[in-house]
Amino acid sequence: MNLRAAILVVAAVASTTIGLAQTPNVPVRGSASVRPPAWRQLRTAVGALVGWQVGVPLASFRHDTFFEAAGKAEALGVAVFEGNSAQRVSAQIPKNLDYRLAPGEMDAVRDRMTLLNVRMPVYFTPAISEDDQIARKTFEFAKSLGVETLAVERMPASLAAIEKLADEFAVNVALSGHAKTLHEALHSRGRRLGVYADLARWVQEGMAPLDGIALLGDRVLALKLSDRTDLASLLAELSRRELKPSLMTVVTSGGSNITAELSRSLEAFEKAAQPVVVARVAQLSRGIPIKRSERLTPEEREKIAAAIPQKPAAMPKARRKLLVYDANIGYGGASGGHRSIPAANMAIELFGKASGAYEAEFSNDLDNFKYDRLRTFDAVFLNNTVGQIFVDPEVRAGLSRFVREGGGLAGYHGTSHASMDWTEFGEMIGAVEGSHREPTEIATVKIDDPASPLVAAFGGTSFVHQDEFYRFVEPPLSRDTVRVLMSMDIERTDLNQGRGCGRPCVRADADYALSWIHNYGKGRVFFTALGHTPAFFTSPNLSDFFFRGIQFVLGDLAADTTPSARAGRR
Repeated sequence: MNLRAAILVVAAVASTTIGLAQTPNVPVRGSASVRPPAWRQLRTAVGALVGWQVGVPLASFRHDTFFEAAGKAEALGVAVFEGNSAQRVSAQIPKNLDYRLAPGEMDAVRDRMTLLNVRMPVYFTPAISEDDQIARKTFEFAKSLGVETLAVERMPASLAAIEKLADEFAVNVALSGHAKTLHEALHSRGRRLGVYADLARWVQEGMAPLDGIALLGDRVLALKLSDRTDLASLLAELSRRELKPSLMTVVTSGGSNITAELSRSLEAFEKAAQPVVVARVAQLSRGIPIKRSERLTPEEREKIAAAIPQKPAAMPKARRKLLVYDANIGYGGASGGHRSIPAANMAIELFGKASGAYEAEFSNDLDNFKYDRLRTFDAVFLNNTVGQIFVDPEVRAGLSRFVREGGGLAGYHGTSHASMDWTEFGEMIGAVEGSHREPTEIATVKIDDPASPLVAAFGGTSFVHQDEFYRFVEPPLSRDTVRVLMSMDIERTDLNQGRGCGRPCVRADADYALSWIHNYGKGRVFFTALGHTPAFFTSPNLSDFFFRGIQFVLGDLAADTTPSARAGRR
C-alpha cells in the first residue's frame, strides 16, 4: 500500500470510529468506506461512462467471511462484487450467506453493505432448489439484498419454473455451461434468463470469447474475466454491441496474495478498457454544450456584470487566446456540474471583451488538447471540471507538453477532482481531490502573500467568505512546491460547521491552502479552491483576483512563484 492510500485508510478508520461511537445503532452509508470517488478511477468510472459494473468475486478470499471479504473488496476500490452462498457471513454469524439467515442476521448483512456503500449485483449459488418454496426463498433473499442476477452453476430441471420466479421477483438468472448448449436451451426463453460467462471455461471448451459473445449477445448477464489473452478486443466488442452485464468480475491466478492479484487484475482491466473509455469520453465531451448565462438568474447576471473589472491589471504583451473547457465527465450528467460554471463563462466572456486582455474560445472538444491545436493558445482555463476527462494518452501528452513548454493553466474548485488517477495532472494543478463539509461554511480567509499582484484587491486584509471549502489532505499540495496566496484562518474559523466530511479532511499540519500559483516546467499555473456557487463572481474583490490569475497564466501579469516554504527562508 502506498503512502497516499495509507493516509486515507488511517483517516477513514478514525472517522468511522468517531461516527459509529456517536450513532451506534444507525449505519451511516459509506462511513466504513476507504474507496475514492467513483470518477477517480476507471474501474468505477466505467459505470457512469459505459454502463459497466466491475468488481471481484468475494469467493476469491477463500478463508474470509463475507464481512471480511467485502471490506477487502471495497479497499480495492470497487463498489460492487459477486456474493457466494458458500461463504460464511461473519465471526458473529457463522452461517452461510443464503436464504436461511434470520431477519436480524439479514439486517446485519445489509448494514455491513451500507457502511461500506457497496452493492452485490450478482450472487452465486451452485443450484436453485427444485422445491418451489425453497426456490422462492432464494429469490426473496436475493431481492432483499439488491441482487440483480442469480448466477447458477447447475442447469435447473425446469427452466419454465425458474423463468416464472425470475419474472415475479424481477431477478435475472444466469446459467453456467457451454455457450452453444446454453444458446440452444435459452432460445425460446424470456430475457430474464441468460448466461454466466466464464471466459477461461469457454476457452477450455473450445469457444473463443469473441465468438461466445457474438453467439450469445445480450444473454450474457454476468461475465467472469478469467481469460485475459485479448481482453482489450473483448471489451471493445462488448462496447460495440452495447452489452452491459449485471457484473464483470476479475479473478486471481490462484496465488497466495489474493489482494495483490486482484489489484493487478483490476489494473489490467483498466488498461484494456482505456481505448473504450477514451472514445466514450471524447464522444460525451463533444456533445456537452457550453454552459451559458441563461442558466443564471437575472439578479446573478446583473451582479456578475457589475463585479467585473473594466481594465486589465496588466497590458497584454501580445494578442492572447484563452481556451475554456467546462465539461464534467462521469459526474453531474451532461447538463450537471456546479452552478458556478455558467457564471465563470459569463464573466470570462465579459472581461475579455471589456478589457481586451484575451480572446476566449469556449469548446468541449478534447481534440483541442492535442498539442498541435493546443499550442495555438496562450493558456487553458478548466472551468470547474470534474471527472475522467484526460484519459486519452495523446490528450495527456498534449496538455503536459503545453504547460511544460510555457503555456498557462488555470482552474478552480472542482478542477482538482478532474482525472485524479493521472498523477501528473495533480502535480500540474498542485492538488488532488479536496474533501469538504457543506457549501454553507463561513470561513475567515487570510492573505498569505500580500505582496503578490494577484491579491492586490484585498490590500493584505483577511475577509469572511461563504463557500464549499476544500481540505486537501493527501499529496501533492505542499508549500514546498507552490506559492500559497490565501488559506483558511483556522484561528478565526469553526472547522466543524454542518455535517461532517464525506472523506478524510483533517490535515496533520492544520494548513488549509485555498489558492496558489507555481511554475510547472516553463509554464504558469493558477488555482483557487473557492467558487462553489455563482456568488464567487459577484464579489468585486474575488472577481479582480480571479482575472489577475487569468492574466498571470496568459503571461502578462508577472508574479513571484517561489514556493512559500523557500520564500519564507530567504
